[in-house]
Amino acid sequence: MYENRHLPISVEPMISYPRKAQVGKNYLMTIDLQLSKDSEWHYEEEEYPVHCMLETSPLFSSKPVGEATIVLHRFGGSYGPAKFLLKAAQIEMEGKIKIILVNRWGVPIRVLRLDKVQVRQQSNDSPKLVIDYEEVQTVSKITNWIMKGLGSYTDGATKQAEMLGMSS
Repeated sequence: MYENRHLPISVEPMISYPRKAQVGKNYLMTIDLQLSKDSEWHYEEEEYPVHCMLETSPLFSSKPVGEATIVLHRFGGSYGPAKFLLKAAQIEMEGKIKIILVNRWGVPIRVLRLDKVQVRQQSNDSPKLVIDYEEVQTVSKITNWIMKGLGSYTDGATKQAEMLGMSS
């Protein structure tokens, strides 16, 4: 399923995608990475951007929602997944999705293959079925707005606790 191509750090992919999609429907695919437990950080920078390229044809057409980049942080995890809107083909078929992870210089560093993906007339397995691209963009904007608000709230609460001598 996964093919490693000398990724300087060891990562675990977390991918959400429709394994059984319904003909003509839209789906949200997310790709995230986290550092493996035994991985060591070999970079001077604290962040390492990984760009995602998809090969979904003929099963789906795809377009990124926002940036198609995952930014890994040296202390583990990322700042959030890369998101793609997938539109299932108009006819039934089975195939694979290929994900190519690329470094900042455009060099492929890892290839992921998701096999046995199906497009059917009827599907009982429809994770993250979405209506359209605008819906996905709106949800992304709301999530970002909430996270920014929480970030400033927690930063402010931390500063207040420090001023009162209540921080650890």
